[in-house]
Amino acid sequence: MQDRRRHLSITVTLGLIGFLSGCASSQEGGGFVSDASSEGGSDAGEDAGDDGAMPKLDSGGGMDATAGDASDSGSSSDTGSSTESGPLADAGADVDAGTHLDSGTHGDSGPAKDSGPPGDSGPSGDASPPDDGSSGADSEADAGNGDAAPDGGASCNTPGDCPPTGNACVVATCINNQCGTTSQPEGTSCGAGGLVCDDTGKCTSSIVVVRVGDGAAALSSVATAVFLEQRYVSDGALVPTSHNPLALPTAVSGSNARLTVSGSATSEGALALSADGHYVTLAGYDADQGTAGVASSTSVTINRIAGRVDASGNVDTSTRIDALISGNNVRSAATSDGTSFWVGGATSGVVYIALGATGGTSILASPGNVRVVDVFGGQLYGSSGSANFTNVFAVGTGLPTTTATEAALAGMPTTGASPYAFAIVAGNVLYVADDRAVASGGGVQKWTLSAGTWTLTTTFNGGLTAGARGVTAFATGSTVTVVASVAATSANTLVAFVDDGVNLSPAATVLATAATNTVFRGVAPAPQ
Repeated sequence: MQDRRRHLSITVTLGLIGFLSGCASSQEGGGFVSDASSEGGSDAGEDAGDDGAMPKLDSGGGMDATAGDASDSGSSSDTGSSTESGPLADAGADVDAGTHLDSGTHGDSGPAKDSGPPGDSGPSGDASPPDDGSSGADSEADAGNGDAAPDGGASCNTPGDCPPTGNACVVATCINNQCGTTSQPEGTSCGAGGLVCDDTGKCTSSIVVVRVGDGAAALSSVATAVFLEQRYVSDGALVPTSHNPLALPTAVSGSNARLTVSGSATSEGALALSADGHYVTLAGYDADQGTAGVASSTSVTINRIAGRVDASGNVDTSTRIDALISGNNVRSAATSDGTSFWVGGATSGVVYIALGATGGTSILASPGNVRVVDVFGGQLYGSSGSANFTNVFAVGTGLPTTTATEAALAGMPTTGASPYAFAIVAGNVLYVADDRAVASGGGVQKWTLSAGTWTLTTTFNGGLTAGARGVTAFATGSTVTVVASVAATSANTLVAFVDDGVNLSPAATVLATAATNTVFRGVAPAPQ
């Protein structure tokens, strides 16, 4: 009997142990799940809804912004190694910080990868930017939200919270608390030396050229209307702004005088960029269109005018010379910062005058016949066609306001040449427009400085039928693009040469041709 009770006790005990063991086994096997869709294998429900457990890859192969680093993955402003050979390298000096950079190096060549907040992997100003201004075709942004950031992009309250785009032509936006980008309007200034935004969101070089005449009548010695045209250096097209082309005053308005020039005087209409980059300047006459013999008039009767124009097209022609440069051509004006001018003409040498003043002081007696004045590197320079002065010369030291003397650049000729406008790049390369016939050395001369002496390296005139009068230059890395106006009397061309430092005879590329009964004169980088 005792054995039967012992056997029954053992049997019940074993049954109870088995039951408890079965319950434990059921819990370890995933029998209790929080998501009905996860039933099955023991790993089926693991972190099924937790996106934050590991970085998420977007459709373009990039890492989701919430899991990755938002730092830049590349630079949009790399223009190449500074050790390259080129027109500046042979002169033994680097391009200075003021050298104008061409636009071609800005922006990616294709859509940016979606690696985080827009702009992190480079500007969105690629060759074919999306219409919505977002950072590229691989973006996960909702197709219906033009400026929205890619999925998982940086959050923001204002655009200032967003990462920089690395491109002056692409700005950050903040829409629905998400960072995005959009392009600046075409023609927006994006840097010194004529840099503006083009229609692809890239920062590119532009120039301003003086056009004389409205095309209505043949050019003659009468006072003629003047227009300023801003054009891209890349293809010569007009930059689409509300004030382009810009007509200079042909009627008196308040303190602003008229500014016209002689239609047939080829020495007039030079243009200069102020040393601070904010203005272009030129000289003319306070005379109505059609006034006969304007260049031979007295300055008491018809004042000589120094004009200043800023990047927004604001014109100031309030500065009058009423006694000097009388009975002959007024040709050029230069300024350091727009508050005063140096004016060159066929008499009186160089005249210094403050903005808005009437009068002026002659500070250079010899040569008395000056063609173009301009400022480079804090120094005032001039050019002349007079005997013994047919070169580019320094006027005094620095920016003189009282009596000064000329000092020809060492190595340049004193006779024979016919220099007009000039441009100095990096302090040791000089481009000079010479209006002699091509066979006689006309075109754009390139001079280089070594051991204190300037040496003529070559003359660019390939493809030209005449010499040149206006010139400016833009450096991009080791390459310089030279833009010049050809010395024809009407319907002339605006051309460009690419100086790579190797080819001494680059062919001219025609950027624009002046219309019938008009002519291009001076040329300068656009102001900012």
